[in-house]
Amino acid sequence: MSVLSKLLSWTGAKKPRPVEPEGMRCSIKNLYYVCNNGHGYWADKILIGAVRPKKIPDPTETPENAQFALVVKQRPGSGGKKRFEIDSIIIQSPLLKSVLNTVLKDYPGVTPELSPLTFTPPFKPLFHRWDALVKAVREERNPVTKEHLDLFFSIVEPELKETIKVRDEFIVHGVVTYQHIWTIFEAGTIVFATEEGQDSAYKLNKATETWNCIGKYRQLQLECEYVDWDGQKFGKNNKTLEIPSFSGTRPISELNVFPLEYHPEQKLVKERLLDRGKIFERLRGQHFKMYNGVALGKPIWGRRAKHNVCTLP
Repeated sequence: MSVLSKLLSWTGAKKPRPVEPEGMRCSIKNLYYVCNNGHGYWADKILIGAVRPKKIPDPTETPENAQFALVVKQRPGSGGKKRFEIDSIIIQSPLLKSVLNTVLKDYPGVTPELSPLTFTPPFKPLFHRWDALVKAVREERNPVTKEHLDLFFSIVEPELKETIKVRDEFIVHGVVTYQHIWTIFEAGTIVFATEEGQDSAYKLNKATETWNCIGKYRQLQLECEYVDWDGQKFGKNNKTLEIPSFSGTRPISELNVFPLEYHPEQKLVKERLLDRGKIFERLRGQHFKMYNGVALGKPIWGRRAKHNVCTLP
C-alpha cells in the first residue's frame, strides 16, 4: 500500500479520483445561476443567503469540470413545476462531438468541432435533426460512445418531447400556431413564397423571431438566399422574408411563406420553377427583345419600384 493510500485510510478521507481526459467522464456537471446582493454568477451548488466572494472563477474553466462529458447550466424556473430550467448545455465530450458532426452536418450556424459546443433552448438544431439523433443513438456500436450518447439523450429528450408531439399533431392536420411556427422552418430547407404574382423558391439560412420595423408586433424573420444574375455571372443573393404573428392556428399552406414540402401541388410547382429557371439561365448575356408592360426596379423602402415599359414603333 502506498504512503498516500495509508494516509487516506488513517484519516478516513476518500481516495482522489484519477484525472480523466477532457470530456471523457461520462457524467453531467450541473451549474446553477446564483444572484446575491445584485451580483449573478454560476456555482456548482445551490447557495442560499451566501455572500458573493470578490472574485469567483468560472466553474466551466476549472480542470475538474473539464473532465465531464456535459456541463448543464440551470437558472431558477420562471414558474410552474420546475425549480430550475436549463439555460444551456455545453458539450465537452469529443465522442459526442464526433457523432453530432454527422447528425448536424450542413446545418447552418452550427460547427460541432468547436470547443465548447453549446446548445440553448429551444434547441432548434437538435429539434430539426431529431430523427437523425435518435437513429445515431440506436445504431451506435461503440460502448463508450453509446454511454455518452445515452447521457446526452437523457437530458435533451425531456426538453424536446412535448414540442415534437405538438409539431407532429399540427403536421397531421396541416396547421400551425405562431408559437410553434419555428418548428417547421428548418435551416437549409426550401421555402415557397409568391411575390408580385410570381411563385418563388428560396433556401432558408436562418429563422429568427423579431419585432417588426415599427415595433408593433412580433414576426418570424427568414433570412434566405436565391440564385441571381448580376449582369456578368450567376451567384447567390440574399432575401429577407417575414411572417407576422397571428392568433390561433393557421393552415401551413396559407402562410405568406412556408416550406415547399407543404405545398399541395409541390411536384407541379417544383417543375414549373425549374423550367422558369432554365429560361432565366438562357437569357444571360445581351439580347435584343421587344416588350410592352410593367418592369420591376430595385426595392425602395421595402417596395419594388415599378416602371411602364413601352417599345416605340
